[in-house]
Amino acid sequence: MSGLSCAYHLKNHYLLVEKSDEPGGLSRSIKQDGFVFDHTGHLLHLRNPYTLKLIPDLLGDNLALNERRAWIYSHNTYTRYPYQANLYGLPKKVIEECLKGVVEAQLQASPDLRSPSPSGRGLEGEAKPESLRSWVLRTFGKGFAKHFFFPYNEKLWKVSPDVLTAEWVAPFVPKPSIEEVINGAFSDQTKKFGYNASFYYPKQGGIQALAFAFARNLPNIQLNTAVQSINLSRKEATLSTGEIISYEFLVNTAPCSRSIRLIPAT
Repeated sequence: MSGLSCAYHLKNHYLLVEKSDEPGGLSRSIKQDGFVFDHTGHLLHLRNPYTLKLIPDLLGDNLALNERRAWIYSHNTYTRYPYQANLYGLPKKVIEECLKGVVEAQLQASPDLRSPSPSGRGLEGEAKPESLRSWVLRTFGKGFAKHFFFPYNEKLWKVSPDVLTAEWVAPFVPKPSIEEVINGAFSDQTKKFGYNASFYYPKQGGIQALAFAFARNLPNIQLNTAVQSINLSRKEATLSTGEIISYEFLVNTAPCSRSIRLIPAT
């Protein structure tokens, strides 16, 4: 979507190269058995005045404002999202462990420590970012970590919370007060938490409808074409078609690990 937006705003003097047969990259949608599946979650949390105008202009009537109705299946029951504010209905032992852990964590932490902060020092004195594991334990305690945060994030990201940094994950995690945590443990509260309590999403076609909306205005898209190598000194990109493209500016939206392999060692 970043490459599509870049080309859309340049309007001309660009070439957009896409290795798949459709635009969108990871913001693609698959149609199967009458259903539409996105490659991953792509909800439109629009705040910026420009994007609040741009997205409706692109999608027109194919856009709806949705209220989040998310539930978590845990210990053979469903609880409201977010888990940390809605323990009601879970087994008594789980509720006890979560409440005990969060109270202990809050008593040990100073008021300004619920945001990510550097912990420790890395090589040559560089600050070492705090891990998600450390941040969860000192913010929500051992109970919430055990019953939700660690298994959920390991399932979502496929890596241990030790290698995820809290700097980019934690800002999106709702942080209810102790009073709200307790209320949610003993009553079915319906208060909305988090930045995505409401969001925009295409009515039809999944998130790729937005990619197609961008692409309608972009004649210079080369599909089924991958970048094979990049020569930074000569400002040239070799494509899978064998064509060599000279560029003035290169906008790369491929994963960094793959991009590095495209640049030959000098």
